[in-house]
Amino acid sequence: MTRQAVFRKLDALYERMASVYADTSAKIGLSCEGCEENCCTSYFQHHTYVEWTYLWQGLNKLPEDKRNEYIRRSEIRAQCQCHAGKRHASQDYVSAQ
Repeated sequence: MTRQAVFRKLDALYERMASVYADTSAKIGLSCEGCEENCCTSYFQHHTYVEWTYLWQGLNKLPEDKRNEYIRRSEIRAQCQCHAGKRHASQDYVSAQ
């Protein structure tokens, strides 16, 4: 399988995951609305090599100034301890089950 074929499959997978997540979270009442820190986009380090490559492929398609802005923001975010001690709605949902 070619690299581009892998990325096409990964892209389709992410689209399906986003769709199913949106559908499921709506059914159980999870929302990031009103969450000032938006835990749904919190720092996450457990990516595979193909996911990192896919991410960088997308970043490299951006204009340099936009890509550099995202990199700068991600570096700040990686150092941020904003979420310490905060709970997300999903934690409350899981606790209630």
